Amino acid sequence: MNIAIYNGNLQPTTFVLRLAQVVNEEHTVLVSGTSPKLFKHEQKGIGFLPTDSNNKIVLVVQFCLKLLTFFLVHPKKCKHFISLLRTSKKPIQTKLKQFLIWSKFISNKVEVVHIQWASHIYLFEELLDDSYFKTMVSLRGRLINITPLTEANLKALYHKTFPKVNQFHAVTHHIKKQAMIYGAAEDKIKVIYSGVEVDTFELFKKKDYSRGETLNMLSVGRQHWKKGYNYALEALRVVLDNDIKASFTIIGAADSEEIIYTVHDLNIKDDVSLTSKMDYKDVLKEMQKADVLVLPSVSEGLANVVIEAMALGLPVISTNAVGMSELVIHKETGLLFENRDVNNLAEIIMNFNTMPQKDIENMSTKALQKVIEQHNWKTFKQNFNDFYRC
Repeated sequence: MNIAIYNGNLQPTTFVLRLAQVVNEEHTVLVSGTSPKLFKHEQKGIGFLPTDSNNKIVLVVQFCLKLLTFFLVHPKKCKHFISLLRTSKKPIQTKLKQFLIWSKFISNKVEVVHIQWASHIYLFEELLDDSYFKTMVSLRGRLINITPLTEANLKALYHKTFPKVNQFHAVTHHIKKQAMIYGAAEDKIKVIYSGVEVDTFELFKKKDYSRGETLNMLSVGRQHWKKGYNYALEALRVVLDNDIKASFTIIGAADSEEIIYTVHDLNIKDDVSLTSKMDYKDVLKEMQKADVLVLPSVSEGLANVVIEAMALGLPVISTNAVGMSELVIHKETGLLFENRDVNNLAEIIMNFNTMPQKDIENMSTKALQKVIEQHNWKTFKQNFNDFYRC
C-alpha cells in the first residue's frame, strides 16, 4: 500500500519519523509537506516528498509546471481539481498549495493520506467527498483539547470535515471522546498508544535508584503556556519554604521571558536551571541523573517524555490533565496531582521526598511493566499496520 504521511513540513518530529519507519516495513511510505527542496528524496530508508514551497514565486512556478504535466497525464482529475478550487473561498496561495499536494499524491499513486495534525484537514477539505485516496487523521492533545475552544473557524472546520474522514488515530481514549464532539464517528476512531522499544533505553536506565541530599527534579518540553512550568516553579518555592533542599531543571525553556521572570520573581534563581533544547541522547542522560520527572502540563495528550522516563526507571510526578491518568496511576505507576493546583503539587513533591526507597523502586517496576504492556513496540507496529488496512 502506498501511504503519504502528511506532516505539514519536511521537518517531522521524532514520533512521526518513528511512525514512518514502522510503516515502511510493510508499506511504501512518503513523508510529505512544505519544503525548500523541489524533488522527492530518501533519508535513512524513508521517502520524502516535497509538496510545495513557502516562497510565493517558487510556488507559482511549481504550480504552472505541475498543472501542465498533470493535465497531460490525468486530464479529468486535473479539471476536477481546478473546478473544486475555483469555487473555494480560500486564499489563492492556499489553493495553489492544495493543487500541488493533491496532484503530487495522485502522481505518486498514493492510496492513503495520513494527516498528522488535525488542523491540516483544511488542505483536503474539498476532496473528502471523493475517493481519490483514503484520509486518516491523527488526534493529538492541543489541537483537539484546546485550539477549537479558542478558534471558532477551526471548530467549524472540524464539525464540517470530521464526519467525512475515513479513519482517525487517537493517542488516548479521552481525546477519542473529544473528537466525537466534532462529529467523528466512534467506530472510525482507533486508540493507538505511542510505542517505545524498551531495550533501547537499557544504556541509560537507572540501575540503582538513590537520592542525594538535594532532590533533583526535571521537566522536558518546549516553551508553551500549556506546559504549566509556572505552576511547577511556584510549587518549588513552597517546597523550599518548607526547608527541603531541591533543584529544578527545565530542558527547552532557556529563552522563555515568562519563565525567566517567574524564576526571578520567586527568588529561586539559584535553585533552577533553564537549558536550551537538547539532542535526544543528551535528554536521556539528564533523565538518568535526575531523581524525578515532573510533568506540570495544563493539557496533554499522552506525553512521550513520561513514557520514556518510566522505561528508564525514573519516577514520575504528573498532572492528571486529560490522558495522563491512562498511563500514570497514582501511587502505583507514578504520582498524580490536581491540574493547576500548586499546593497539591508541592505536597506531592514533599511526600515523594520522604518516600522510602523500596516504595519508589516498586513504583518504578510497575511503571516499566505498564509501559511494556501498554506501549509495546511490537503491538504499536501491528496496530498501525492494521489501521492502514481498514
